[in-house]
Amino acid sequence: RARCEYTVIGRKVNMAARLMCNYPNIISCDQETYYNSRLSSRFFQILPDKTLKGMNNVGVIWHYCDNHDLVHAMEENKTSNYQLNDTKHEDFPLLGRRVELMIVAAQIMLLDEPVHSKNRRRELAAIIFEGEDKIGRSRLLQFIAKSLENSSNVSNASV
Repeated sequence: RARCEYTVIGRKVNMAARLMCNYPNIISCDQETYYNSRLSSRFFQILPDKTLKGMNNVGVIWHYCDNHDLVHAMEENKTSNYQLNDTKHEDFPLLGRRVELMIVAAQIMLLDEPVHSKNRRRELAAIIFEGEDKIGRSRLLQFIAKSLENSSNVSNASV
């Protein structure tokens, strides 16, 4: 068999080559790659703009940092405007949380059972929601708290 060689060329390959030349010794990517990585924003920093040969309107270029502590320390040093830029999502519907909401609803129904009930699940002390950053735990808890406030069935429950 004869050896075949192939060359991959295209806009993304060209951009990757330009990024490697303009930002040496770091892992850099464009906005699309940053978004599609689905990694926490804590692992990225915005790099200063540079003109990439043969490319127009490349957008924001990101630096991937696998050192979580370094990125976390840099975020803590940002100005207090960070809180002001957070988008409020209270008015948007809560999507994809059916299982969690069913668990909470079941536990709230157990609160309505008599204290001397033989159901041992009534003694539940807490429900724990855990996971990575930015998955919506706070949003879920806000939704549950607001639902409990609006509910006429639950009078002494706290979230």
